[in-house]
Amino acid sequence: MQKGEVSPFDSRSLLTSITFGYGLPLMRLGAQRPLEAADLPPYGRADSAALVVDTVVREWKVEERKKNPNLWMALYRSFRGKFWWSAFWNLLESISRLVQPVLLRAFLDQLAKDDPNVDQMYLFAAGLVLSSFLQAVVHHQFYFVTMCGGWGIRMGLSGALHWKLLRLHAASLQGKASADCYNLIASDVMRFDGFIPAMHFIWGAALDFVVAAILLAFEVGVIETVCSLSVLVLVVAVMINFGRRFAQRRKITAGHSDARLKLTSEVVNAIMSVKVYCWEGSFEKRIQAIRGKEHNSIFQRQKMVAANSTMYFIIPAASSLVLFLIFVARGKTLTLATVYAALGLLSTLRVSFGKHLNRALQFGPECHAAVKRFTAFMTMPEVEARPELANADPSVVLELKDASFAWPAGTAAVKNLSVQLKKGELLVVAGPVGCGKSALLQALLGELTATSGTSGMRGRVSYAPQSPWIQAGTLRTNVELGSESDPKWYEQVVHACSLDVDAVQLGPKRHETEIGEKGV
Repeated sequence: MQKGEVSPFDSRSLLTSITFGYGLPLMRLGAQRPLEAADLPPYGRADSAALVVDTVVREWKVEERKKNPNLWMALYRSFRGKFWWSAFWNLLESISRLVQPVLLRAFLDQLAKDDPNVDQMYLFAAGLVLSSFLQAVVHHQFYFVTMCGGWGIRMGLSGALHWKLLRLHAASLQGKASADCYNLIASDVMRFDGFIPAMHFIWGAALDFVVAAILLAFEVGVIETVCSLSVLVLVVAVMINFGRRFAQRRKITAGHSDARLKLTSEVVNAIMSVKVYCWEGSFEKRIQAIRGKEHNSIFQRQKMVAANSTMYFIIPAASSLVLFLIFVARGKTLTLATVYAALGLLSTLRVSFGKHLNRALQFGPECHAAVKRFTAFMTMPEVEARPELANADPSVVLELKDASFAWPAGTAAVKNLSVQLKKGELLVVAGPVGCGKSALLQALLGELTATSGTSGMRGRVSYAPQSPWIQAGTLRTNVELGSESDPKWYEQVVHACSLDVDAVQLGPKRHETEIGEKGV
């Protein structure tokens, strides 16, 4: 991919948009040899991660100003174009499906006549072919737009979550919130890939039901139609009940996942104590017990999915059986045209309800549960903006006057503190464990809530936390952090940090010794 190269998607023509021909060069190349990263063409401008994330964050900021922020509305405004385009394609596909039984009925009527109109038969046959072709084209356009919307929402919410992380109190991320954050990215955000392609199937199924019911009433009669479609209504009621259970099951599974991740994180962070006191077996049993509950919850969901999927096969058989039994019982005569037209309409409802609506009711409640979890995370309190210094003396960079701060839980952290720091001065805070040294630093960074007094800082702030971050790699890669290698500068940094002595203790590889994420 060359810099400044135009995306094939952005430069596509009408024909390649319909046939997805803009992807053929990449497919041909992939058929000749394995693809490499350099072979991939640029993505479309609309799929830029920066653009998508900025849009979602901007719309969420609008919702944050409301009393009850609605993440669904923020996502709708962010992807409004894809929403309405997919609605258009879904409507067009429904029309192309419903018109086929009508054309087939007209064709068979002509075929049953002693003197059929051949020209009309050719016209109806051509209509059948064109409507089938249109359905195939529209079907893939619909899924392409909705799948783009699904991965766009996944990408936008992932970026918005990281944006929110940079604004949260450090204390807010301890314990359960940390596990929630992981599950949001690893699991919950994937629910949109399943639901967005199915979101229009809810109103699409209702539209198909009304139109098919009217056509069936004209074809076989009102009583037969009502009795036949009552079977469909009963099946839909069962599917809606399953939908509620999917939402409940997703909540239960997410709770078990959060508990497992929280306990695992605690064990990893305190692994030295766990090893010293030989607690490995005890914690292993606890984690396995939680994992067992998680597995059982997932298995229960899969059983519901299997039961719900059988509706696709039940609908046409049960509906057509009731329809034709009542039709014959009322003394009417079945004809070839009537049978095929009725079966065609019931087959349309089979797809609309047994497949499409089934999918919407399966993924919809799960996605809604994921949105609730995202909303709870996105509405967590953020770090307050650092107040500007009121002192007019430009040499003063820090000033506290009878300042008191509290932890997020509300308990007091620092009380009635007064201090003034000027440029060039060095301030050392000393005291026993638990006296508030770290709390003071967090208060200056805005991590604690000011309860009384005044505080202010001037200029930029640098903070070196007590918890180091070590990436998996060598000692050298941890020092350089991806910057261009400069041996002379590297030696100066290592000496200034007193790492030269540690490097000798690491063994013969010294600076090239592999270090794990926890410093192992």
